[in-house]
Amino acid sequence: MEFVYFIYDNSNIKIGFTKNIKKRMKELQTSNSNKLMLLGYIMGDINKEQFLHNQFKNYQILNEWFKPDQTLIDYININNVMDVYLGWLKDKLYIYKIMRG
Repeated sequence: MEFVYFIYDNSNIKIGFTKNIKKRMKELQTSNSNKLMLLGYIMGDINKEQFLHNQFKNYQILNEWFKPDQTLIDYININNVMDVYLGWLKDKLYIYKIMRG
């Protein structure tokens, strides 16, 4: 299986591609001084990742890193495979667990 993931570093969101999310998170955390948080993921390949990079290019900071604009947050909330909802609280991005009944 292949995934496009969304990772938050307390200021920006990385849109990346991997076959193993857990392994990729560990690799990225090693080279990042900020605590990384997996916001979610969708099923997709490298072409889907590149499509999303293009779709959100107006918010692109550098390479695979993007400003956490509400348009990007909404996309993640609508398409996310994880049972979470992303929201803002006092200008800080939070992950809310969705409770299934």
